[in-house]
Amino acid sequence: MSKPDVHMIAMSENEISMHYRDYVLPSWKDAGYNVVEFEAIVPDDLSSLGRIIPLGDKTRRNKVVGFTDTEKAVWYSHYSTWMLCRKLNKPIIVIEHDILLEHNEIDSEVFNYDIACLSHVTRNNGDHAKLAGGAYYITPKGAKRLCAIKDHRDLITYNSDAWIHSQCDKYGKWFMMTTIQYQDPKIGVTVEHLK
Repeated sequence: MSKPDVHMIAMSENEISMHYRDYVLPSWKDAGYNVVEFEAIVPDDLSSLGRIIPLGDKTRRNKVVGFTDTEKAVWYSHYSTWMLCRKLNKPIIVIEHDILLEHNEIDSEVFNYDIACLSHVTRNNGDHAKLAGGAYYITPKGAKRLCAIKDHRDLITYNSDAWIHSQCDKYGKWFMMTTIQYQDPKIGVTVEHLK
């Protein structure tokens, strides 16, 4: 099987995003992956998109709050890659701009699933935590399942990572030590989670 293309969600107009892209890109290219940059949807783009995903309010720290425009943009960025996978009608790997391939090769077992989550983040205490939206492999069938978010009768009350995580748990498999989220405290991040 040939290696699937890697679609990297990045923001070409964002200095932090470009820093991380430039840092992690060689890990993928050196392993022989074709990396296609996928321009992230940003909050300024939302008004032109309409309401594609039925996002409602969510509970955060025991308060009911709405999705921020940044959280909506992240949702739409991932959703757009799922639609692309379906349009291309071939498997792809989706990564965010700060995801480093830890080994020179991805376990071939990954490609036996319609969705396989590939990433983790290392916490300050040294523990590893799953990072569903950081990197994942999807087939068109897996992308169709992810796109079924629109078929929900209720409003969506969780972020895109939680949706990808639930679908990987239900229909796929975790290979979380395949990639890692690269973080540089001197540079910062593009999205602050759990604020």
